[in-house]
Amino acid sequence: MVKPLDEAALSALPMAGGRLEVCFEDAIEVKAQYTNFIKKMGLFVATPNQAPPFSEFALIMHLPDGQVLPPVPARLVQVVPYGDHPGLMLQLLSLPESVSKTLDDVSAEKQSAPPQETAVDESARSSHGERMTLHDKLRKLRPDEKVRLAARANKMERTILIRDSEAQVLTFLLKNPNLTRQEAMEISRQRSINHNTVTVLLANKQWAQIEELRYNLAINPKTPITIAIKLLPSLHMKHVREMAKNQGLKTQLKQAALRIVLQHADGG
Repeated sequence: MVKPLDEAALSALPMAGGRLEVCFEDAIEVKAQYTNFIKKMGLFVATPNQAPPFSEFALIMHLPDGQVLPPVPARLVQVVPYGDHPGLMLQLLSLPESVSKTLDDVSAEKQSAPPQETAVDESARSSHGERMTLHDKLRKLRPDEKVRLAARANKMERTILIRDSEAQVLTFLLKNPNLTRQEAMEISRQRSINHNTVTVLLANKQWAQIEELRYNLAINPKTPITIAIKLLPSLHMKHVREMAKNQGLKTQLKQAALRIVLQHADGG
């Protein structure tokens, strides 16, 4: 797990300048972070402390073998305030080739044990009984471990994680390159989504063009009301009519749907 060397220093992190030193737990952690975050210009740091949003600083990474990498400019873009292990999502503003090569070399080293969050043997991926074993293993993961796994989870792991109660897990599932259309649809129906989940869904052109997915988001009570209302004009009129009659929707959304129905009836 990547942690700051000095947890107290986070609270004093300036909005610009300064430095943040983090330490990788082991080579397995280096590989997990490099594959899922650093290659995509990000880094997940586990810490209960927080820092001012969008703070920019020099990120200094300490590797398990004691090697200290050259500073990398970084920015805090998101706080993950849930569970016993909250954390920070960092954006790497640049990644020198020398740093990338070092991390790649460490990641390529043969490991003596698999990462904890992916320590699922192949036999746990077939029968119903074995699937329950996988479910139990994922249920026991810490929130930060679920987040990291979500970005690269296989199909069976995604099937379980889609029903996780933490919105952050769903958000990172949406960043999984193997996520299918049907899985994106399933996420749009989950009651554990939040503003970030909705934003990531709609930012993906492949998924945003699916009318049923937009409808799912529009009627999902966890979708921010402003976004739900903006989705109305993009929906089929049959769905808008259903929403205008839906007693379970928020009054503001229901009234907005009714106005579109009336305008359509008037030929407007």
